[in-house]
Amino acid sequence: MANREENLKKINEELEKLSDEELDKVAGGNYNQTGGDSFLLNKLGLCNYYDPIEIQFTIGTSKEQEVQAAWKACGVNFIWHGDGKDNEYYIGTRKVSRREAAWHAVKAVGSDINPERMVNLNK
Repeated sequence: MANREENLKKINEELEKLSDEELDKVAGGNYNQTGGDSFLLNKLGLCNYYDPIEIQFTIGTSKEQEVQAAWKACGVNFIWHGDGKDNEYYIGTRKVSRREAAWHAVKAVGSDINPERMVNLNK
C-alpha cells in the first residue's frame, strides 16, 4: 500500500495533466466524496482505497462498483453522481447525510473508529 507522500505525488502528477475544465470537475463533491468514502470503507475492511483521481478516471468500472458494494455490505445504498452533484446515501428508503452514512457503517461493522477524524464529512 502506498504511503501518503506517494499518494500526494501521484495526485499532483495527475492534476498537472488536467485542463482547467477537468480540474473543475475534480473539485466537485462526487470524486472527492467517493475517494474519501473508499478511504473510510478501507479502514473498516470493506474495500480498497482509491484516491479522487483514480475514481475520476475509472467511472463505471470495478473501482466505483467496489465502493458501492462496500457501502451495501454495511447497509447503506450509495448513489454516485458523475455530474458534479453530491453523492446520495440511503439507509433503507430514507435518504441520509454522508455523515450519518459514515457513522452507520462504523456501527454496522462494530468498529470504534471515528469517521470524523478520517474523512471530511461536511460534503
